[in-house]
Amino acid sequence: MNNSSHIQSNSNKSCARKRDYRLVVDGKYNRKAIMQRAWAFMKVYKGYTLKSALRQAWIDAILAMEDYNYSQNIKPHLPKSGLTMKSLYANPTGDMANGYATR
Repeated sequence: MNNSSHIQSNSNKSCARKRDYRLVVDGKYNRKAIMQRAWAFMKVYKGYTLKSALRQAWIDAILAMEDYNYSQNIKPHLPKSGLTMKSLYANPTGDMANGYATR
């Protein structure tokens, strides 16, 4: 029997597992990714305790949530098509008054 090939395929299977390390998914915190990041901090930086690693991971998650919220609130200031001088400088009734908007 060839048991070594069976063992090797199982180990490759676990290494090839896809993990989701995004801290924010659809406007919600991904707590599993936050915990994985805290565990990675503890493994890489030996001086980190679980408390300090979780605090650092949550700080990263809060910053990621701020970036997500900012990206969702960006709106263009001007329309992309059909832009004319009249639409920029006309008063509310649509009349041009010497090129300036009047009220």
